[in-house]
Amino acid sequence: MIPVYAAGAETPYYYFAMRLVRGGTLQTAMRKGIKRGLILAGKLKDRAEAGQVLAFAERTGFPVFADITSGLRLGCRHPLVISCFDQLLFSPRSRSALKIDGVVHFGGRMTSRRLYDFLQKKDLREYMSVLSHPLRSDPF
Repeated sequence: MIPVYAAGAETPYYYFAMRLVRGGTLQTAMRKGIKRGLILAGKLKDRAEAGQVLAFAERTGFPVFADITSGLRLGCRHPLVISCFDQLLFSPRSRSALKIDGVVHFGGRMTSRRLYDFLQKKDLREYMSVLSHPLRSDPF
C-alpha cells in the first residue's frame, strides 16, 4: 500500500487501493463501533469493486444505497441493495425509520442532494470514505 500524506502531516491522509480515508484500515475502523450502518455506493471503477461492496454488505448486514453511477442500481437483485433510496428519503416516515450511527461510502460522490441533506441532519459516529484512487474526495 502506498500512503499519501497531507502537507506537514505525520499520519497518512489515505492509502491507495480500497483503504480508509485518513489512515488505518476499514476493518480497524469498523471495530470502533458502527452498529447500525449504511453503505453508500457511489461511482465504482468496475464489477470487481461492485463485488467488493456487496461482499462487505453481506459481512456487515448493512443496507446499500446504490447510486446510478455505481453499477449496482440497475440489474442488481441483491437483497441488501436499495436502488430507490431517493424516493424513500422523500417520505418523512421513512427518514425517521432509518436509524443509523455510521456511513461507509465506497466510490465517488452520490448524485442525490436529498441523501446529503438527510446525512447532515444525522448524528453520525463515523463517516468513512473508501476510494480506489489517490485523489481527495469531499463527500459533501
